[in-house]
Amino acid sequence: MQEKLTPKERDVLRLNLDLDDGIKRPSEEICQLFGVTKSEVEKFLNSAIQKINEEYINIMQILNEKSMVFGLQNLEKFVKKIVTKELQICYKFFIFSNFMKNIGLLS
Repeated sequence: MQEKLTPKERDVLRLNLDLDDGIKRPSEEICQLFGVTKSEVEKFLNSAIQKINEEYINIMQILNEKSMVFGLQNLEKFVKKIVTKELQICYKFFIFSNFMKNIGLLS
């Protein structure tokens, strides 16, 4: 997954989601760190989330195909092989943000 994100997308996402040190950086701080505007930060975040979503869809298609071939017992082993820790974290954030949107706490 990391190879599909540009370095700026990856760095902005990591800072915005506090994936490094547990401190979520506000957009203004990210803007200062990279010398970009707030709209550019949003563009990087949206692009990264879109790529993560696409990767998630690809993984789910693979899992669906593999579960038919291998059966459900071997599916968990397969998932652990193909899903990196970073993608798991990003996927959890994606699910959480969709949940927050669905209940109206996030636009």
